[in-house]
Amino acid sequence: MVDVKLSVFVNGIDRGALVPMSNLILNYVLQNKTIGKVEIREDRIAFSKYLIKKDDILYSSNNLENRGGIIYFTGSEHPKLDYGNAGVLLMNILRQLKPRLVGKLSI
Repeated sequence: MVDVKLSVFVNGIDRGALVPMSNLILNYVLQNKTIGKVEIREDRIAFSKYLIKKDDILYSSNNLENRGGIIYFTGSEHPKLDYGNAGVLLMNILRQLKPRLVGKLSI
């Protein structure tokens, strides 16, 4: 099991961007189980363990874009949700997170 803290530094995530965001985050976390914190920033998703930065996923290279503080999906074909119940749980958490609030996900 991996416990991950999520924090958001944007105003929100558009409904159409929830599936791609969930897939990106879960794919990275499940492949790199040493992640403890995921930050949804203005132009990227940042991953870290304690105070050590691990990696970033840029929105621009993943059909995501920040417009006025809201993250939107810009691709033409919407991806399917991966990771079953964990993907659904993360989507629901992302939908409810507000700026600077921290949520916790256990997968």
